[in-house]
Amino acid sequence: MAKGGQWQRAEGYLAQMVDSGLKPSVISVTALIEALSKGGEWRRAEEVLLAMHADHGVAPDTISFSVAMAAMARARQWRRAEALMGEMLKAGVRPDARAYNALMDAYARGGQVDKVFETFEHMKRRACVPTKATYTTVVETFVADSVAKTEEGAVELDTNLAVEFLQDLTAGHHHKKYLPFVFNKLAQALARAGQWQHAEETVEKMMAAGWRPTLPTFNMLLGVYGKAGQWERAADAFALLEQCQLAPDEVTFNCVIDAM
Repeated sequence: MAKGGQWQRAEGYLAQMVDSGLKPSVISVTALIEALSKGGEWRRAEEVLLAMHADHGVAPDTISFSVAMAAMARARQWRRAEALMGEMLKAGVRPDARAYNALMDAYARGGQVDKVFETFEHMKRRACVPTKATYTTVVETFVADSVAKTEEGAVELDTNLAVEFLQDLTAGHHHKKYLPFVFNKLAQALARAGQWQHAEETVEKMMAAGWRPTLPTFNMLLGVYGKAGQWERAADAFALLEQCQLAPDEVTFNCVIDAM
């Protein structure tokens, strides 16, 4: 039910479980919260979470809070996600990467750029190791904010500054392994934003550092070259695939053909 988003049925089954004299576990109630989340019923998801102990005699765990915060993120309710993090800490439940990711996603969708970065730093101070999802949110937030400021004329987007930011971001023993992934995400986000020159520079810096761009990165780059009328660059990028030991897929061919 949770996977299919059938929240009405999930709620009915939980009620049937209680009527049968069975006590729902934290897993059962969390599954309902997830079904409500996927069904867009974020208010109800929040209600079920906060009434978990009173209604079912079970305390919400990290996953319960994370699922509810993810519901707030989808609904662009960053203040509610923030409040749930406060409830989580008050209950003595230690946030994990999934919980921080949900909160950062809520901040990102709500345009709270500084809060995304602050939460990331707080996460590291708490010795909570970031995941790929964490870095994806931080990088995409950084690029979106930088592009917006560039369009407003406030700053000029500088790939070198972006690279410095990413290197600072991944400083530390547990984080350096994510550098290639983070650089790929940067190139993809820049391409998605139509910043083909900066995306190209990022790919060049990656290759100079000995890291291989991924196929999705090349596909995004080829796509933005096509939109910018840069067919020669698209052809050059396509030729680099073999050097990077990557096999083009249908998307790759569609992008390079469209660029011609």
